[in-house]
Amino acid sequence: MEITSELMKKVKKAESPEEIQKIASENNAEISLENAKMIFAALQAGK
Repeated sequence: MEITSELMKKVKKAESPEEIQKIASENNAEISLENAKMIFAALQAGK
């Protein structure tokens, strides 16, 4: 999966790790809930 600026905008707007998983799935990628939680936490810390 190529990470585009449009995809990053969607991920940054996600309101939960589950939403990040959904975005990944919609873009033909699968990530674990644990990885989605880490991504979500990193994004929240950067706000």
